[in-house]
Amino acid sequence: MIAAADAADLPALAALLAGSALLQRYRVTLDSALQSLKTAQEAGDLLLVSRHQAAIIGLAWLSFAPRVLNAAAYLRLLLVAESARNAGTGSELLAAAEIRARE
Repeated sequence: MIAAADAADLPALAALLAGSALLQRYRVTLDSALQSLKTAQEAGDLLLVSRHQAAIIGLAWLSFAPRVLNAAAYLRLLLVAESARNAGTGSELLAAAEIRARE
């Protein structure tokens, strides 16, 4: 199931980010991830989460850049928990992000 994240989801999302081997190379920690996610929500970014049996297993992070004539959406991050990869979660998140970007 894919839905927009709310404030209660941020700690689990921060754990997902901090647990990513790729993001660890960029020194992302639990605290820095949580702060980034809070800042993103405050700025109006859209955090879409994928859940499996209530656990968050993926994230699509969209930022929006309003312009006078055309608005633009940017996919900042697409991340799926290692244990949930190769099951279509990333594709589902990307499709949902594309739909939301067009709205």
